[in-house]
Amino acid sequence: MEQQYNAPLKANGKAIAAMVLGIVSIPTCFCYGIVSIICGGLGLIFAIMAKKEIEAGGFTSGSRGMNTAGLVCSIIGLLLGLGYIIILIIAIAAGAAMEPTTY
Repeated sequence: MEQQYNAPLKANGKAIAAMVLGIVSIPTCFCYGIVSIICGGLGLIFAIMAKKEIEAGGFTSGSRGMNTAGLVCSIIGLLLGLGYIIILIIAIAAGAAMEPTTY
């Protein structure tokens, strides 16, 4: 009689990528917001793709948690980056509207 062994479950690579990109997007919002928007957007895309793969099965239960963390961090980083860009635009517009002072 031959025994069959099931292969161990593995973590989803896209969920890991989403988590890493989401975490990186939060502190990089101070790099004029561009890096944060890029990392947050990519993290959001990876999180959506990973969610579909995880629901299909074959991955560890930790993959679902990493995917959720990546999704949340990506959204936060994306919003922080957009907010930083909006603040910069307002500051530049306010500075341009001021009259130069002469002494």
